[in-house]
Amino acid sequence: MAGKPEPIRVEGLRELRSTLKNSNKELKKDFDKSLRLIGVETALDARRRASSEGGALAKGASSIVGGVDFRGAFVRFGGPKAPFMAGAEFGGGAHGKGNPTARGGYTTQFRPWTGNNDDAGYAIWPTIRHRQDGPNRELTEAQINQFIHRNNLG
Repeated sequence: MAGKPEPIRVEGLRELRSTLKNSNKELKKDFDKSLRLIGVETALDARRRASSEGGALAKGASSIVGGVDFRGAFVRFGGPKAPFMAGAEFGGGAHGKGNPTARGGYTTQFRPWTGNNDDAGYAIWPTIRHRQDGPNRELTEAQINQFIHRNNLG
């Protein structure tokens, strides 16, 4: 599995969400909407990139979704309608011409394996990494700051 990029961290995010959940459920719903927007926008960017890559990535692009759960914003892909997406995203063929099969042949179903380091992935992980840098990170921070100012929290 490819190495995960460093998550975008907000100092005290877990504590903030817990406090909001216990004290002001409406405020927590509003905050989760801000987080959901981050996940959804990242997924949309990844879906666009996957669609433009063609092949299996384009075929499974509709399986790329974003949202929010108890840990924060997320992007996920694959599932029953696109079980091939991990291979499409990270590649195959790490062993020469392709991956050896049980019958002694090779499969070249996916593009070359991108490895499991910081530059792994063809569309989804590169999009997540891109959104963590420079102006994209500032946009994410701006969404959270909008929530803070909208609710007179800071």
